[in-house]
Amino acid sequence: MAVKSDIEIAQAAKLLPIAKIGKKLGIPDEALIPYGHDKAKISADFIKANGKEERRQARARYGCFADACRRREL
Repeated sequence: MAVKSDIEIAQAAKLLPIAKIGKKLGIPDEALIPYGHDKAKISADFIKANGKEERRQARARYGCFADACRRREL
């Protein structure tokens, strides 16, 4: 079996709506500034309103998400 190129892997990926990803990370729809269906910025107000603990938890969740992606569990 041949190894897929980066572009083949990217084209085969199924992108989730950004609102669904935000929901999984605990970010409300109102805090997302969408740029299309699959990317967004997080509002500065939301970032400021959430304390240090919430940011630490978000980083931990993102780290787990990134690890799962590397292991291809998603």
